[in-house]
Amino acid sequence: MADDAPSEDLDERFLELRRRAHELSLRGLYRSNAAVAGELRRLARAEQRIVDYLYGSFELMNYASSRLDPATQSATALELIAALEDEDHARTIQPDLPEAEYSATRAWMTACAYDNLAYATGYQKGLNSEGLHACINEGIEVCRRTGKIECITCFREYATDVYRSADDLDMALHFARLGESHQVVGRHDRRWVGARDQSRLHLLQGRLQAALDDILRSWKLAGTYHSPRIARWKTRLHLEMILLLMGRDDDPDALLGPALTSDDEPEDAEPVELPPPGEFPELEQLSAQVDALRHLVNNRPDEAAAILEKYDRLLDQRGYLSEWFETRLQLIAARRFGGRTGEALARLARPLEERARTARDWLTLRRLARLLDESLPPTPLALLADPAEADGAARPAASETAATAGDSPSPEPPEQPAWTPLQQRITDFYRRASQLAAEGTEAQWQELLAELMAIDPSTVQLPDEAAGLLITAHHFKKQNADLPAVWSWARRLGDRFPEDPAVQSYLAGLGGELRDVPDAPLAQLPSPEDVERLHRRAMDLAPDQPGVFSLAGRYYLEAGNQSEAERCLARGFRLDRTSSFFALQLARIYQQSDRPRDAMAALDLCLREGSEDPAVSWQAATLATALGQWEPVLAYIDHYEAHSPGEPWASYFKAFALVKLNRPDEALDAAVEEGRRSPERPFAWQPLAAAATAAKGDLDGFRAKMAEILAQPLSGVDYLTPRGLVQNLEMLRTAVAVLPADDPIRSRLDALLLSSGLATNEYFDEIRQLGEPVPDVNFYECVVDQPLDESWASSPGCLAGEDDWTAYTIIWGILARDEDEARRIALAWQGRCYPLPARSCEAELTSSGYRDKVGVVWQGMREGRTE
Repeated sequence: MADDAPSEDLDERFLELRRRAHELSLRGLYRSNAAVAGELRRLARAEQRIVDYLYGSFELMNYASSRLDPATQSATALELIAALEDEDHARTIQPDLPEAEYSATRAWMTACAYDNLAYATGYQKGLNSEGLHACINEGIEVCRRTGKIECITCFREYATDVYRSADDLDMALHFARLGESHQVVGRHDRRWVGARDQSRLHLLQGRLQAALDDILRSWKLAGTYHSPRIARWKTRLHLEMILLLMGRDDDPDALLGPALTSDDEPEDAEPVELPPPGEFPELEQLSAQVDALRHLVNNRPDEAAAILEKYDRLLDQRGYLSEWFETRLQLIAARRFGGRTGEALARLARPLEERARTARDWLTLRRLARLLDESLPPTPLALLADPAEADGAARPAASETAATAGDSPSPEPPEQPAWTPLQQRITDFYRRASQLAAEGTEAQWQELLAELMAIDPSTVQLPDEAAGLLITAHHFKKQNADLPAVWSWARRLGDRFPEDPAVQSYLAGLGGELRDVPDAPLAQLPSPEDVERLHRRAMDLAPDQPGVFSLAGRYYLEAGNQSEAERCLARGFRLDRTSSFFALQLARIYQQSDRPRDAMAALDLCLREGSEDPAVSWQAATLATALGQWEPVLAYIDHYEAHSPGEPWASYFKAFALVKLNRPDEALDAAVEEGRRSPERPFAWQPLAAAATAAKGDLDGFRAKMAEILAQPLSGVDYLTPRGLVQNLEMLRTAVAVLPADDPIRSRLDALLLSSGLATNEYFDEIRQLGEPVPDVNFYECVVDQPLDESWASSPGCLAGEDDWTAYTIIWGILARDEDEARRIALAWQGRCYPLPARSCEAELTSSGYRDKVGVVWQGMREGRTE
């Protein structure tokens, strides 16, 4: 017993250190929290306790930004990720790894470590700097890999900050609104952050009333945050800032009213005073900003500047670049209010502009440009607009903007300068190259290329001429062309105009295309690094020209660098909202990383800003359908039909949405119209017509339509995706609820769903809920081997492309009390799928210990064999 005492004492000491660290973090005592976390890490290493080491590291990392210490946040996050992702590394801390406890800790902590690393990198390098967009997608992937789906919200918060720095406030607001709308249970509830971020974004635009509404809403959500009192402190200070800008002397506490409480933080336990100095530097900085603003609105700019200068130096010393940007902007604003202009202001502005440009912080650069424009009055906090002008001004819809523009007389177009002789030749070159692309011979191509390259680059006088020649040269990507000679000639053109962004951009594009020619002599062509360097130079030279970001985005897409592609395309889309190229490519990137709502937001924004490209509205309609947003589906289809009328599938999506919106008369009309356009695809419109008929209460008509549908073999339906086929069948399953339970149509549809392997989880849930819950239920995956015979190809369960199967395997998800019961349930249901008995059924236990209803949970995908 005595031998156990030291071990028990040590366990108690570790528990006490963990408890103290957590308690200190809840109270905002982050300097003390760091000291306890450091002791926990030190002791855990000395005693070889990996899980306690992870906890200590997490505490030290997670609150480093609250101490204005991104360097510690970054370094500790890297150490933590190494210990979480590499089991061998973890064993260097504790050789006898407690696998169950270590595994559980990895599951909840890994995503948080990546989130902290992403933020720390952004804080130190700029939140829109190279590689930062990749953190969004990679973080979401880590959440999915570790099963911590609720933490995806954290990376949406991160996306809010990234797109804010990228000066895309529309998309930043989209991410913030998603964050507020996403409710989860417990510590991962981030709705307060979403509402707070919306307030910050509206404040930045001078929309004070919207910012006030947001911050009052966030106050009500503060109790849902994992540290309620910290949320309330920050909310109150942010409210003070808004009230100062509005010129209101309201008592913030009276305006806020009672806040929601959390289980961990009863209202009467909340401290009245802020933490002691040095404990919560981030909150002290926010409080200092409020004090500086109070001086500023009371016409004491020098006092405001003195406060801001302190944090300007501190943040610069600590390498907290993103916050230094904000503080330096506010300092410059204070100096402008104090009457500083010219060189006195430029000394503050030059380093900010240089570092913000390197970090690609386009928002900082735009705010700085406004501050330095002496034709405009300065704004407090370096806001993008004067609150007196911006507040309450509703942004007109794209259609309203177009109508207003059409009512006023059009200005006379500027007189175009006469083309030079070389520009006229370039136009002729381009016309001839376009013709040869359709019907030219090899000899004609060689002749045209020789004429083009006969133009001496040293004689080209204008950047537009060089750009035109490089555009024309894109036609000469032929395998038998002298590619090194083409590149040498093109490079000489680029060297003539090294400061022209269009020339550098087209040169980069040509270099990348020449490298992609099959069997190209790569050693004699520009390296990938050279091509990328040219693209980067073009973007640096023209940060406000969407064309250079378009070519760079294409390059990164083809190179497989999704992160940089997203960054370039996002910037291009910010500069040209009506560009279908930017919107569609961004949507594709978002979809590939399982972010369909973000994809739809980009497409929707493109349409609202006036795009007339039907490809954008079509893609938006398909995404809205997948997300179940039925009113937007109708709007997108109307836009699509307005620009591309009479096309197949348009009325299909329209009818689908109308059925879901319970508008059966319109749905039936749309389904009939789809049948008129696509009579060869009956399963694309007949289920919709049947569902609409059922909703109208026409049971005889519904039975007739169902009989016609059920008579069609699914093996002939090769024009719907598996998802589309399931959606239509599920719609029919919902519609047959209007029929009596013993109606033969219902049993025939059930047989079709099961035999085709297309029954949804909802189908089985409804059946299983008829039972009673029992204890000690386990979950099994049962693999069934089903033989087939010559009647398979004509059977109802055979889908398109499956007619040559001789057998298939299928997995059933079963809740049962033991393996035997699981097998019996799986085989009984499989017996309803095909008349031949199954060859085998193997049951594997995957989880246990439930109190639940026994039965099928899901029917898995089939895998066919043809031997």
